[in-house]
Amino acid sequence: MIYRKAEKSDAAALLDFTKIVGAETDFLLMDGGGIGLSVKEEEEMLEQMAHSEKSAMWVALDGSEIVAVTQCSAVGRRPRVAHRASIAVSVKKSHWRKGIASHMIQMMIDWAKERGFEKMELEVNAENTAAIALYQKFGFQEFGRYPQFVKYEDGSYGDALYMVKELKASAV
Repeated sequence: MIYRKAEKSDAAALLDFTKIVGAETDFLLMDGGGIGLSVKEEEEMLEQMAHSEKSAMWVALDGSEIVAVTQCSAVGRRPRVAHRASIAVSVKKSHWRKGIASHMIQMMIDWAKERGFEKMELEVNAENTAAIALYQKFGFQEFGRYPQFVKYEDGSYGDALYMVKELKASAV
């Protein structure tokens, strides 16, 4: 497995990846339609990220195939929230439970700490028990529940859990 920062040239493959993982599970915010960006829009976003100290996207490659993506970004630019980073991880179903998400989460934790972030947060589908357990393994704790966070095609709803991890060493 090769892990590297996403590049502008990955744009089309990343959009294809989002369609694949979106169709494989109801645990993500997107469905088989992907994230709804054009290749040009994805390229522009990747270009901006390449020059940012406060956001990053990494891919995991199995050969030349993107099998996982993680993104970490500052929650906002305003000083009062600049200490918080948000993380998202998605892995192709064929590569679940192979340690890829664990490796990518650790990379993003290290990346966020190096940039001075004090907290890392995420939203996870409340039914995604495997992901919740994985995040807990890394020290994330649930701090809230958002009822009816997503609405599925059949009209049913799914809740999300908010989870947070302290990155700053606590003062004793």
